[in-house]
Amino acid sequence: MKKLATDVGFLRVFHGLFLLLLMVSVPFAGGESARHGFAMWPTLIAPALVPIFFFVLPLDMFMAAVSRGGATDSEVNRLNRVLKYDIVLLILLLLTWVPFFAQIITER
Repeated sequence: MKKLATDVGFLRVFHGLFLLLLMVSVPFAGGESARHGFAMWPTLIAPALVPIFFFVLPLDMFMAAVSRGGATDSEVNRLNRVLKYDIVLLILLLLTWVPFFAQIITER
Protein backbone atom coordinates (compact mmCIF):
# COMPACT_ATOMS: atom_id res chain seq x y z
CA MET A 1 0.00 0.00 0.00
CA LYS A 2 2.87 2.36 0.78
CA LYS A 3 4.42 1.71 -2.65
CA LEU A 4 1.11 2.48 -4.33
CA ALA A 5 0.72 5.66 -2.28
CA THR A 6 4.23 6.71 -3.28
CA ASP A 7 3.58 5.96 -6.95
CA VAL A 8 0.18 7.55 -7.43
CA GLY A 9 -0.12 9.73 -4.33
CA PHE A 10 -2.09 9.45 -1.11
CA LEU A 11 -5.06 11.42 -2.41
CA ARG A 12 -5.43 9.13 -5.41
CA VAL A 13 -5.25 6.09 -3.12
CA PHE A 14 -8.03 7.52 -0.94
CA HIS A 15 -9.92 8.43 -4.09
CA GLY A 16 -9.59 4.82 -5.23
CA LEU A 17 -10.76 3.50 -1.86
CA PHE A 18 -13.78 5.78 -2.02
CA LEU A 19 -14.54 4.52 -5.52
CA LEU A 20 -14.31 0.95 -4.24
CA LEU A 21 -16.87 1.89 -1.59
CA LEU A 22 -19.11 3.18 -4.38
CA MET A 23 -18.59 -0.04 -6.33
CA VAL A 24 -19.58 -2.30 -3.46
CA SER A 25 -22.66 -0.14 -2.89
CA VAL A 26 -24.19 -0.85 -6.29
CA PRO A 27 -26.00 -4.10 -5.32
CA PHE A 28 -27.94 -2.12 -2.71
CA ALA A 29 -28.75 0.83 -4.99
CA GLY A 30 -31.94 -0.50 -6.55
CA GLY A 31 -35.41 -0.40 -5.18
CA GLU A 32 -37.14 2.26 -3.13
CA SER A 33 -35.00 5.27 -2.29
CA ALA A 34 -34.54 5.91 1.40
CA ARG A 35 -35.10 9.41 2.75
CA HIS A 36 -33.26 9.03 6.07
CA GLY A 37 -30.59 6.97 7.79
CA PHE A 38 -27.75 4.91 6.41
CA ALA A 39 -29.97 3.52 3.64
CA MET A 40 -29.62 6.90 1.90
CA TRP A 41 -26.04 6.01 0.95
CA PRO A 42 -26.75 3.27 -1.62
CA THR A 43 -30.10 4.60 -2.83
CA LEU A 44 -29.48 8.35 -3.12
CA ILE A 45 -25.93 9.46 -2.36
CA ALA A 46 -23.83 6.83 -4.18
CA PRO A 47 -25.81 7.01 -7.46
CA ALA A 48 -25.47 10.80 -7.40
CA LEU A 49 -21.69 10.63 -6.85
CA VAL A 50 -20.97 8.16 -9.65
CA PRO A 51 -21.50 10.63 -12.54
CA ILE A 52 -19.28 13.14 -10.74
CA PHE A 53 -16.44 10.64 -10.47
CA PHE A 54 -17.10 9.55 -14.05
CA PHE A 55 -15.95 13.03 -15.05
CA VAL A 56 -13.29 13.47 -12.35
CA LEU A 57 -11.29 10.40 -13.37
CA PRO A 58 -10.82 11.44 -17.02
CA LEU A 59 -9.92 14.93 -15.82
CA ASP A 60 -7.20 13.47 -13.59
CA MET A 61 -6.00 11.33 -16.48
CA PHE A 62 -5.87 14.39 -18.72
CA MET A 63 -3.90 16.36 -16.15
CA ALA A 64 -1.44 13.49 -15.69
CA ALA A 65 -1.00 13.21 -19.45
CA VAL A 66 -0.39 16.96 -19.77
CA SER A 67 2.09 16.89 -16.87
CA ARG A 68 4.17 14.28 -18.67
CA GLY A 69 5.17 16.89 -21.26
CA GLY A 70 7.82 18.65 -19.21
CA ALA A 71 8.61 15.91 -16.72
CA THR A 72 11.79 13.93 -16.11
CA ASP A 73 11.98 10.27 -17.10
CA SER A 74 11.23 9.04 -13.58
CA GLU A 75 8.28 11.42 -13.30
CA VAL A 76 6.99 10.29 -16.71
CA ASN A 77 7.09 6.69 -15.47
CA ARG A 78 5.20 7.67 -12.32
CA LEU A 79 2.59 9.57 -14.32
CA ASN A 80 2.17 6.56 -16.62
CA ARG A 81 1.38 4.49 -13.51
CA VAL A 82 -1.11 7.17 -12.46
CA LEU A 83 -2.78 6.92 -15.87
CA LYS A 84 -3.01 3.12 -15.60
CA TYR A 85 -4.40 3.40 -12.06
CA ASP A 86 -7.07 5.87 -13.17
CA ILE A 87 -7.98 3.78 -16.23
CA VAL A 88 -8.46 0.69 -14.07
CA LEU A 89 -10.64 2.65 -11.63
CA LEU A 90 -12.71 4.12 -14.46
CA ILE A 91 -13.26 0.71 -16.08
CA LEU A 92 -14.26 -0.84 -12.75
CA LEU A 93 -16.60 2.06 -12.01
CA LEU A 94 -18.25 1.66 -15.40
CA LEU A 95 -18.51 -2.12 -15.17
CA THR A 96 -20.24 -1.93 -11.81
CA TRP A 97 -22.58 1.04 -12.33
CA VAL A 98 -23.55 1.00 -16.03
CA PRO A 99 -26.07 -1.85 -15.55
CA PHE A 100 -27.76 0.12 -12.75
CA PHE A 101 -28.06 3.29 -14.84
CA ALA A 102 -29.06 1.31 -17.95
CA GLN A 103 -31.90 -0.25 -15.98
CA ILE A 104 -33.07 3.17 -14.82
CA ILE A 105 -32.99 4.53 -18.36
CA THR A 106 -34.86 1.56 -19.86
CA GLU A 107 -37.57 1.68 -17.20
CA ARG A 108 -38.66 5.15 -18.30
